Amino acid sequence: VPPLAAVKVKADADLMWLNGYKASTHQVYFGEEKNAVNLANNKSTQYQGEFAHNIFTPKALQAGKTYYWRVDAMRAGKLVKGDVWQFTVEENTEASR
Repeated sequence: VPPLAAVKVKADADLMWLNGYKASTHQVYFGEEKNAVNLANNKSTQYQGEFAHNIFTPKALQAGKTYYWRVDAMRAGKLVKGDVWQFTVEENTEASR
């Protein structure tokens, strides 16, 4: 959550995912460039940390902007790379009035 290619996502949205099968933790990657998120590792600026739970709260999402995210699962000491997802934050309707 949000679903792949979602639009009109709230600026204060959390990202939520299903836990990977038998995963002990998940590594989250988040950014504004799809390729950078896809190629990111735990030393990249897109790396947001390792989580034992399945929710990540991004900071300061901007209206109308598209973001990309990926969740990798750690299972038995091995990394299982996730797919890159994207969503677009809803436009600020008050600013357009």
